[in-house]
Amino acid sequence: MKDAIIVFIIVLVVGSIINSIQAPPPPAPAPQTQDNGQEVPPNSSQNQGAGPVSTLPESTYKGPDKIASVSESNFQSEVLEQKEPVLIDFIHDNSVPCTKMRPIVNELANKYNGALKVVQIDIMDNPSIANKYDISAVPAFVLLDGGQSEGPFVGAMSKDRLARIVRPHLKVTQAKTAASEG
Repeated sequence: MKDAIIVFIIVLVVGSIINSIQAPPPPAPAPQTQDNGQEVPPNSSQNQGAGPVSTLPESTYKGPDKIASVSESNFQSEVLEQKEPVLIDFIHDNSVPCTKMRPIVNELANKYNGALKVVQIDIMDNPSIANKYDISAVPAFVLLDGGQSEGPFVGAMSKDRLARIVRPHLKVTQAKTAASEG
C-alpha cells in the first residue's frame, strides 16, 4: 500500500511539472495600421480575421422614458385592448443588444407619443407571450395594429429602420410626419 501511495505522489508531481512546461499561448497579433498611419481597431472590418464586427446602432437620446413594462398579468389591457398601434419590444435584461436598442426605442416612443404605444416585455419573465409571437432571439419587435400582428423583426437595428416599420401604421397625418422628419 505504501508503494502505491509513493507511485501516486510521483505521478502527481511529474504531471504538475509537465503541465507547467507547456508552451505559452501565442502572442496577440500586432496592431494593423491604415494608409494614413492610424491603428485599425481589433473589431474593424479592415482587420481581416478579427471575427464578427459589432454593428449595433448608437443613439444619444436622453429624453424621458415612454416605454411601459408589460407582463402576462397586464398584457390584455396594456397591449391587446389599445386603439393605437402597439410596438412590443421583446428584451432580456442581460442582453447587450437590447441595452443598446433601449434609447432608440425610447426616442421613437417619444416622437410618436399619442399615435403609437411602445411596451417592453422581458422574455424570461413572460415566456408564454414570447412563445405566442414566435420570439426566439432578442431584441425582437412585433407591431400590433387593429388586431393584426406584423413581425417579429429580430435583432438590433437603426432608428430609421425601426421607424420605417412603424410609420405605415401611425394614425397621424402624413404632412405632420413628413414635417417632423424633414
